[in-house]
Order: sequence, then structure tokens, then C-alpha cells
Amino acid sequence: MKMPRAGRIAAWSLLLVFETVCQISLKLAGRVTGAFDFSPDAFVRALGVPWLYLAIACYVGAFLAWMTILRQSTLSAAFTTSALVFVAVMLSSWLVFGEHIGALQLLGSAIIVGGILLLGADDGKAQNPPFLAGKTPESATFHPRDPFRARIPSSRSHPTMSSVQETIFGIISKEAGIDINKITLDSTLKELEIQSLDAVQIIFELEDHFKITLPDRDPNFDTESVRGLVDAVEKLVAEKAAAGAPAAQG
Repeated sequence: MKMPRAGRIAAWSLLLVFETVCQISLKLAGRVTGAFDFSPDAFVRALGVPWLYLAIACYVGAFLAWMTILRQSTLSAAFTTSALVFVAVMLSSWLVFGEHIGALQLLGSAIIVGGILLLGADDGKAQNPPFLAGKTPESATFHPRDPFRARIPSSRSHPTMSSVQETIFGIISKEAGIDINKITLDSTLKELEIQSLDAVQIIFELEDHFKITLPDRDPNFDTESVRGLVDAVEKLVAEKAAAGAPAAQG
């Protein structure tokens, strides 16, 4: 489901806090234990330091925050933006330990922030996966029995919608957390701000529901737009029904 902007900001804030506190805690733990020689006594000393447990807890928190961010963002934007952790740790080291920050370090921090702005800070918008591309073939109409239809207010918003179209709209709405009334045939997945992982899940749901296989990187199929998805699914479902017709008659 699409996370609101405030939620993404909160996830990033938590990641920065967890990562920074983790590194500070490890530094404080190291001061208490002294040189670590990997002996049994060294491990016993380390296990008796509260800072170590705080660091471990922060690792877990950072992992959960990062998973949340990746679920809602492109990997390229998220990984780039995560470089802010370096700046946060450096500033925290100055505040907590009084470590010196020189002109080159400040310049490096400015370059990091500038690089994030140039490469594109995380805005929560995901591009479609590479295999969701192509051109739309002529569609064939097919109307399967569909349990998704009862969930979709098609009679009001889309009075001429076919059963396949209703189902696809329902799957998109469910998997991406989008209001069904915002989805039209002319919409693209990018315009609907559908995340990459959600787009993949939508494809999987369509294949599972209709018992078909959408071709990977086939130029004859356009699965980047809603209309392309509808036409592609209707064509494959119709072909599947036609292929099974002789066997049924026999």
C-alpha cells in the first residue's frame, strides 16, 4: 500500500537515528571493553556492556526502517539517499566525542548532500520494472466469472467496463492501495505512482487469477499502461479459452 509522504519521512528519520545511535553505541562499547582480542574473556566483557545491546537493538530498528523504505521507494533513490547516514554519524561524533571536523570533511558532506539532490532524493515514486514495456495488441473480449467484481463500484465509475477490466482495476486498487475511482484505461502505472514491487505483485496477481503468463519484455504487449494490461490479459484469456474449446467439444 502506498505510504503517505509523512510516513516516508518518518521512516527515513528513524533510519538515520537508528544508524547513528548504533555507531555511537559501538564506539562507547569499545571504550568500555578496550582492545578486543577475540579471547573468551573479551567476549564476556563485551556481553556485559549495555552499549552493545543498544547497538544491536538499533541494528534491528535500522533493518526494519530500511525494509519499509525499500518497500515504498526505488532502490536507486533509496540507496543514494542513505548516504545521509555518513553525514549524520560525522556530526554526531563531533557532538558526542568532540571529534574534529575539518574543511575537507565539511566539503565532503556538502558533496554528499549535493550528490543526493542531483541523483534524485527519495520521493517515494517508483519506475516500472523493465519488463513492463511494449505495444498494445488488438484486444479480444472475454468475460470470466470473477469474484473481484463485487468489490468494484464499476456501475457508477466505469459503466462500460468488461469483467476482465473490472478484475484488473480491482487487483490494481487492492495491491497498490489506490482508490478505484482514480484508475482509468488511459492511466499508466507511473501516473498512478505504483511502486516497482507493487507493479510486480500486480503482474503476479493477474497471472495467478487468470491462469495466464504475461510475456517478459515482449514488444507486442504493453503492460505499462492500464489499457495495455487489460488488452493483454483479455487477449491471453481469449486465446486460452479458444485453445481449450476443441478439447471440451471432443
